[in-house]
Amino acid sequence: MLHRPYGNNGRTISSIAVQLDDARGDVSYETWRARVRTAILQGVTAFEVVTASKALAEALGVEVAPFDQAGFVVSWRLRAAGRSAITGLDIADAVDQALDWTGLSSLDILMLEGDVYKALEPTAWDVLESLARTGGFERLGIVGGESAADLCLSDRRFTALKTFYGIGDNQVLRRKIIEASRLDTIVLARAYFGSLAEADAPRSLLSEIKDLLGFGASTLHDHATALDFLKTTPGWTAEDLNLACLLTDPVITAAVIETIDAEAIARLSRSIERELPKSIFAHLEIARTAGALLDSRKSGRKQVR
Repeated sequence: MLHRPYGNNGRTISSIAVQLDDARGDVSYETWRARVRTAILQGVTAFEVVTASKALAEALGVEVAPFDQAGFVVSWRLRAAGRSAITGLDIADAVDQALDWTGLSSLDILMLEGDVYKALEPTAWDVLESLARTGGFERLGIVGGESAADLCLSDRRFTALKTFYGIGDNQVLRRKIIEASRLDTIVLARAYFGSLAEADAPRSLLSEIKDLLGFGASTLHDHATALDFLKTTPGWTAEDLNLACLLTDPVITAAVIETIDAEAIARLSRSIERELPKSIFAHLEIARTAGALLDSRKSGRKQVR
């Protein structure tokens, strides 16, 4: 497993971070221990906890406990869960529970979803600032696209970003991420993972343009064609090549994958150690150019609603 710099403090992080999610709370403690241990044995040192159960959190804590905590990065997501207002007590309870369940002395990243950020009451900010001073968490993060990157640039309380970032789309977002990374912002990018239908382009590569800029499917055809190399490069699967291409961008701290399958993690880890064919860099430039042409803010073309 290759490692990358984690901020400007000398720490490193595995190039691949694994997302842990127990939204239904129906996975046992023993199963979560086995899953986390498998990831660690494959060299993973970064975990993003999206929806935590007690079993998941305790298993994660037990498996990382034998190691130096400075060698691991744990990002913990706070979700609104339908609440229209998030108080200081809500924040304190959530962080206390995370630390109690995991046994960690501090969270590396406390990651807020957009709905949480919008619902924060003044007392919540007071508690967040107090927790940051006392070591409850090291970095405050935000989940989202361009608006989240803007927040990291304008409000330096936010020093971490989780975003959906494709290798060939939304160059506006890429420029903002580059600016944020220069300010010591951690950037976790969701990596595409999953089987591709024969005629489909990877969904995460187009999601920013489709979801944030509102383009219709017909408008995306030319861009999808520019991404055909992901499916036609000999000796590479689309997901392996997408991950390897994503991590050619030095502003990405780690790519987050949504699988905990040992064989898949091992294969993806090997893919980022392989030398990319020289033609791939030309394909990347073509894909980025095609993506930029779809962005009405640069090309002046009307958005399709």
